[in-house]
Amino acid sequence: MAVLVGCTTLPVAAPWLVRRIASGDPLYLYFPIMLVAVTLRVIWDTGVAGLQFAAALVLICSILLSGFAGRLLARKRNVLLLLAILGCAILIIGWYASFPGLRQKNAVGGAVFYLLLLSGIVFLRDRFWLSAYLLSSAAVVVAIFDMRSIVIVCAIIVFAMYHPLGKSPRILFLAVVVMILGTIIVVSVMQTGVFDKYLQAYNSHFQRGLESGRDVIWPMVLDQASAAPYFGLGFDAGKFSFRDEEMSAHNQYLEILVQQGGVGVLLVALLLTIIANKASVSIRDDFCRQRFSGVFCGIVYANNFEVQLFQNLFYIGLVQWLLIALTLYGEMPRTLGTRASSGGNSGA
Repeated sequence: MAVLVGCTTLPVAAPWLVRRIASGDPLYLYFPIMLVAVTLRVIWDTGVAGLQFAAALVLICSILLSGFAGRLLARKRNVLLLLAILGCAILIIGWYASFPGLRQKNAVGGAVFYLLLLSGIVFLRDRFWLSAYLLSSAAVVVAIFDMRSIVIVCAIIVFAMYHPLGKSPRILFLAVVVMILGTIIVVSVMQTGVFDKYLQAYNSHFQRGLESGRDVIWPMVLDQASAAPYFGLGFDAGKFSFRDEEMSAHNQYLEILVQQGGVGVLLVALLLTIIANKASVSIRDDFCRQRFSGVFCGIVYANNFEVQLFQNLFYIGLVQWLLIALTLYGEMPRTLGTRASSGGNSGA
């Protein structure tokens, strides 16, 4: 299905892509290079997972080219879209309540949270109310679905919206990259369960501790990746046996490392770096820049614990890329922003 959708969106996005490439936009100059690299890898190591990754890239490019962000956020109120997004979140919760065995609880919680965040970005244009809404949504998702990593995502978003560092997407992105590397090192060398005593009430409620398995799986991933550090072991690699289950790396970047090696991680890192740099140059309104920094860096860090941006939970990744597109290209309306921007929507 992902391959079919990716192939059908390519002709629609092609005219926009040609214009962006002709204008010298570095983001869209880079997309074809990355897609060619992935396609060559798929030809070399044919597999459904590789085709899905390539289709995901096409979809991501289409989302960032779609041109809807500026028009959507230019409206002061978009109640129908808000209701549609909230309706999707309610349907997902209802589906999980009716058929709890069909989806993992944290995956459902992640989908609900990012849909709620999407509705907040569309509907709320005030720093305080957006922060309050975001924290309330996170509290509900954590309480119902035990999605603890959402707390870190919220902390990054709120920090970016209030701290001057959020005005520089490049610097905050670099800080998050350091956080990602630090988290991988810390979790890989220590038993995270030592922190359980500080969360006794929380753990007893959900009947689980901090030992989610990443402290076991991540060292296994790093050990497997060391067998082919440059080009990886192929798209079908990255499955690990843990607690009588076959699990992924539970880390988008480590998943790419074991599948596509250091070259693959570098390609993704360059893509994210170009997006952060584009935001630093093109977003003029201070709050819009801070909002982008928080959402973008929060999503980038969240994928340190899940595989969403390109692969396993890509239905969540699609919402994440929609959020990135909205905040990258959606300047504040003139009456609501602190500084009007005549060119803020031109990139959409």
